Amino acid sequence: MEHGIDLNSISKEDEEEIEKHEEEIDRLVEEHSLRKLCEQYSMLAHKTMKDEAYWKGKADEMSQQFMLGILNEDQLTGQVRGLKDCQEVINWYMDFIWIKFTRALSGKMEDYEDEEEIQSDSNGSAKIALVAVDRSMHAWRQLLDLIPDEDRLIPLLSILSGIDKMARQEFPKAGEFVRPGFDERSEIS
Repeated sequence: MEHGIDLNSISKEDEEEIEKHEEEIDRLVEEHSLRKLCEQYSMLAHKTMKDEAYWKGKADEMSQQFMLGILNEDQLTGQVRGLKDCQEVINWYMDFIWIKFTRALSGKMEDYEDEEEIQSDSNGSAKIALVAVDRSMHAWRQLLDLIPDEDRLIPLLSILSGIDKMARQEFPKAGEFVRPGFDERSEIS
């Protein structure tokens, strides 16, 4: 007995029904286009960030610009620092985005949340995922300024833009969610 509820009193049929319901929610979330787009972004971001030859080549290009006098030492130091900062942000959020949108979608699909409720778990999860998308987009844009490689970086920005648009349609009240200790009022609208 826990909190006045006899956990053994749940019938086998009720257990099976609950399990079927949870499996159906998991399936719907797995097949949701927002989740699929988030996974696509995560896979492409991982591939790009783990491509050591690519990053070594970009570092070599910066070194050559320094050797040729195109960049001075302060500019080179600033670019290297900026590159590392962008990589840090991207690495931090690339899995976070799909994990938090998965939680937001699961919460939305469960029957226990009121869709009109702003302060819901699904809106909170969606909001922090949107913050992560925004910060990731900013980092990729900065990288694009540092290493103009449209062929490699624009697709990542395009996917993030699609995630942002789709998520705002799926969770229109997420921007209004107030994160205790972080938001005085909504920072994502």
